[in-house]
Amino acid sequence: TVAMPFDWHPMLCLNNEDQHDGLVPDILKEVSEYSGLNFSYIYCDSYVEALQTVQRGEADLLGFFLGYEDEAADKGMALTAPYIEMDSIVVRNKETSYPGDGLVGATIEGRRMPGSIAADKVCYYSETSNALLDVNRGKLDFFYGIAFHLEYIIQQHNYTNVVQVNLVNDSLDVGFALAAPVQPELFTIMNK
Repeated sequence: TVAMPFDWHPMLCLNNEDQHDGLVPDILKEVSEYSGLNFSYIYCDSYVEALQTVQRGEADLLGFFLGYEDEAADKGMALTAPYIEMDSIVVRNKETSYPGDGLVGATIEGRRMPGSIAADKVCYYSETSNALLDVNRGKLDFFYGIAFHLEYIIQQHNYTNVVQVNLVNDSLDVGFALAAPVQPELFTIMNK
């Protein structure tokens, strides 16, 4: 069983017209063909809920982990080999200078703000769209996250007061995560 936040583009794309179910279902389809394993999904309201579902043992696998190995270990998780590298970006309010002093930043709940992203205060949001709405309103100075996901949400809404800031060499190797101690057979298959 795979825990996934519901409709989290590009990882899971349930409500689209392009016949693409998302990266995770596409990859797991290939794993199924190779291994004979069948995957079912638990759709969660947020990334952190999906993470906690795996931590509680209600799912075997987190469809994607947003963080690094030390963060996974701190959460009692083990990461598989990455299946994709994704760039991260900052989306800032157009009245804000980034980087700067005294900034209030945010990221997705369940993820740690990297030390390379300067913020005097960090807030955590379960929903990226709510965070971007607060950036648009000026309640937050910026939001940090996965470029593909943020760009998709910006395209779906009318955020007129946000500006994207591309970051140099800020990418994340994304893989599956399992609760530690891992099931050795599943971990071995997911690492192939």
